[in-house]
Order: sequence, then structure tokens, then C-alpha cells
Amino acid sequence: MIEISEITELLIDQLRGNPWQPRINIDQDDLTDLVSSIKAQGVTTPITVRRNADGYEIADGHMRTAASKRAGAKIIPAIVRPLTDRQMKILAIAANTFVRLRDSDKETAVYKLWESEFKTEEPSAKGGRRDVEHTGLRQMERETGMDEKMIRNYLNSYETRHKMSREASREVKDAVKELSTKDMAALAPVAKESTKIAQEIAMARANRKIRSSDLRGVVKNLIRQSKGADWLDSKELEPVEEKRGGPSGESGS
Repeated sequence: MIEISEITELLIDQLRGNPWQPRINIDQDDLTDLVSSIKAQGVTTPITVRRNADGYEIADGHMRTAASKRAGAKIIPAIVRPLTDRQMKILAIAANTFVRLRDSDKETAVYKLWESEFKTEEPSAKGGRRDVEHTGLRQMERETGMDEKMIRNYLNSYETRHKMSREASREVKDAVKELSTKDMAALAPVAKESTKIAQEIAMARANRKIRSSDLRGVVKNLIRQSKGADWLDSKELEPVEEKRGGPSGESGS
């Protein structure tokens, strides 16, 4: 249980960011409405912090703090709690700033939390590795409030994205980084068989030659054609040019 302390007021200059916060820089445009609200009403919801050797670390409230500073405030209402590192990591992906991350950065944050806090290598006496993994996922679901299926999607997409980016050119890495988690889930069967073809599909998405809504169909077609034969050459791809607008379905969450 997290001990709840009384609300206090802290100097903004005493505050440091959550060291596990996945979003390092906040877009100033995202703060415009919040700055106006704070100028008019002040901060109505206190931020949450924990003490450290140099002052305080923000557990929840990075945007409120940044907006308050931009609004010219010197102090901010806060709740000081004795949070553990594990709780700080969980709060980092529960914060509003996490929602604004691109999918590849969300996957990295979730994967790091899984690796450092919930993944168990040793199988239990009653079950194998799959049982242990399931137990870790259920525990992560309980503590983060994130659905187990969503956690699995993030972890699987992270691993597929990492495989596709390994020893790839900068152009390919950039294209892979911009794919949504939904796109990565569709590409996973291809990446498992041929990293090269998965990379070329990623480039086709980046160049808007394949729509997100068509990606799963393209993958199914490739798998269907590959049955009973060596894995297809990338020339089997039949891209569809996007006529206008950006790629659809960019957000996987």
C-alpha cells in the first residue's frame, strides 16, 4: 500500500523528474490549455512526489509542473509519498505523458518495466517457463492496471521491432520506429520468417504505399503464397498507394 500524506506546497525548483519517465521532452504546444487553466485557477490537483537526497522526484504531475513553471508559478501543491523504485516505474507509464508517446516508445517503457520488475527466469516447481511468464504478466496487470493482453502486445511488438531494427540502415530503423503497435502485430509472422521482407513492408508503410488497414491483408496473402515453398522474395509484395492523408491507424493503444 502507498501511504498517503497531507497536501503541502513545494518550490518548483526543488523538483526533479521521474528517472524512469519515458517521455524526456514535453511538447510546449501540449501545455497551452493547461497553462491558461493554471493562470486562471491554479493547480487544482496536487502532483505526487517522493523525497530524494536533492529534494523531490515527481511521480505523477510532470505536465502540471511544466505548465506551472511556464505560467510563472514558484510553488505547486504536492502530496509527498514514500514510493519505492518499482512504484515510481509503474507511475511513469500510468501518467498522462505516456499516452502521448509514439507506440515504439510505449513498448520500450513497458518492456523495461517488465524486464526489471516482473520477468522471472526460473521456472516454478509445479510449472514451466510459460507458467512463470503468465504469473509475471498477471502480477504486472494487477499492479499497473494495464490489461494483460495489452502488455503482451507491447512486449511482442517490442521484440519484433528490435529484431527488424538489428543491423538495419538508419532509414529502415526510422521507418520501423514509426510503425504502430497494431502494425507490428500484423508484421510479426513475416518478421519471424524473413526480417528483410518485414523491413521492406515497413518502408512501404513509411512511404505510404501500404495503408495500415491493408497491412494485415498483405501479410495474410504473403503467408498463403508461401505455404509449401521457400519464403517469398520481396517482389511478391503488391503495395497500394495512399492517395491522400497520412497513414491510418497509427495508434495501437
